[in-house]
Amino acid sequence: VSLFRSSKSRVFDVEIIRSEQSASPVNYRMLEGKVGLLGLTSLSDASVEQAKVKLKTLISAGAEKIILDLRDCAEGTPDNGSDLANYFIRSGILFYSQNRQGERVRIVEASPEKHITDLPLAVLIDGSTAGAAEIAAGALKDQKRAAVIGEKSFGSGADQKTIQLKSGAVLIISTAKHY
Repeated sequence: VSLFRSSKSRVFDVEIIRSEQSASPVNYRMLEGKVGLLGLTSLSDASVEQAKVKLKTLISAGAEKIILDLRDCAEGTPDNGSDLANYFIRSGILFYSQNRQGERVRIVEASPEKHITDLPLAVLIDGSTAGAAEIAAGALKDQKRAAVIGEKSFGSGADQKTIQLKSGAVLIISTAKHY
C-alpha cells in the first residue's frame, strides 16, 4: 500500500500481510498484590462488552488495583473508546471533536450508569495504541483517573471519511480531531 502523509515529503510503501486473529481480544488475570490485569487488543463492540464482564470478574476476585493494557490496540470506534473509559469515570467529558475551524462538533460525556469502579488504575500504551484506545487512555489521563505509562501512542485521534474513487482507489480524509 502506498501512503502519503503531510508530515512526509513523499509517498512511502507499507507492506500489509493479512492473517487470522485467533487470540481473544480481551485477556485478564490476577497478578500478585491483588492487582487485576485487563488487556485489550481490540475495542470492537463485542470486545468492550467482554471487557466489562472481565473487569467485574477481576473485582469479584478481589482486585484492589487495575492495570488496563491497551498496547497494540488499534481497532474500534470513538464511542467504544469512550465506553471503556466510562467504566472507570463516573462523570465529566470523555472526549470532544473539533473541526478545522476550531468548533466543537461533538461532546461525549460520561454516563453514571456505565461506571463500574473507582479502584486505582494504570493504563499501558505503546506506538501501536490508536484510535478508540487513545480516546480511552486520554480520557482517563485528562480526568486524572489513571496514570498512563509507556510510549507515545500512534496519534490518529481523528474522525475520518472514506471516499471511493472511480479508479478503485480510496481517499481517506480527516474531518474532525478528537480531544
